[in-house]
Amino acid sequence: MKNTLAISLLMALAFLSGCASTGPKDDEPLVTEAFEINTNSSFAKNVMKLAGSNKFVDSTDGNDITRTVRGGYLGTAASLAQFDLFGALSNSATNSLIENEPLVKGASFFLTVPVRTLELSREEQEVARNDGNARLIKILKNADIEIKELIVNKRLFTEYYASSNMCDLTEKQITTSYRTCKTSITKGIILRTAVLNGKIVAVIRYQIPFANQLIKTADYLEESEYFFMPLKVGRKVAIIAPQPFVLNKGRVHYFKTGAKFEDGQPLSKIELFWYVDESISATGSDLFFSVDMDTLELVPVKE
Repeated sequence: MKNTLAISLLMALAFLSGCASTGPKDDEPLVTEAFEINTNSSFAKNVMKLAGSNKFVDSTDGNDITRTVRGGYLGTAASLAQFDLFGALSNSATNSLIENEPLVKGASFFLTVPVRTLELSREEQEVARNDGNARLIKILKNADIEIKELIVNKRLFTEYYASSNMCDLTEKQITTSYRTCKTSITKGIILRTAVLNGKIVAVIRYQIPFANQLIKTADYLEESEYFFMPLKVGRKVAIIAPQPFVLNKGRVHYFKTGAKFEDGQPLSKIELFWYVDESISATGSDLFFSVDMDTLELVPVKE
């Protein structure tokens, strides 16, 4: 299936919720002289700890990732096998179960940027954010995601025209409208400064509307660069990951008890599903898709 519909549909739904989220302000990042991993936690949980949150948990199957929603949603592998997928995707209640953890609001890159000192001035924060943004654009380009002409430069995000492989919905076949393919990237929030592997770094979060093509960035994420996909992003256009995950160095990592870096799985193991609400679908009915991890294309799923 050829990907051509504008990602702006998803931006308006998934991305905007991320802009409204709370978290450390740029002038109030966590400061850690020496960040230490928890050897009893999974690699994925330690990544979220580095990003400033201690609310994430591990579980045997990797489905439950925050204390507030342990066992509290429908998007498990078992329920998907029974096609409870449709309820998990379309039920708006699923969106609100994890609102008290800002990091689960939207797909995010966590990048570490070298800085001179743990205490950063506003000017140094801006330099770090710009360095991180430049690195993110390079990662996207390496994954064949072309960020083209700048459309608008806002206080919280920049919007760009993008290559069509960032647009996962097909014109006319799926939605009732077509828009030029574009995407937005947040300016970045400095979550923490820390000494990591002997170097002083700023840990910066960049949110971006999810697209299947982002999975390819895993092959270009270096040792201290990560991509996080939560349980669900979006509402009328929604994507669900039955097992939320972290991408790093070409592998997918789950919030599974005892899972270390070396337990990372091939990207082909990822499960992803898309939902399009009847109010904007071309057929007038809810539409459901799975993602073919070999081609990253959407495959219709019958309810």
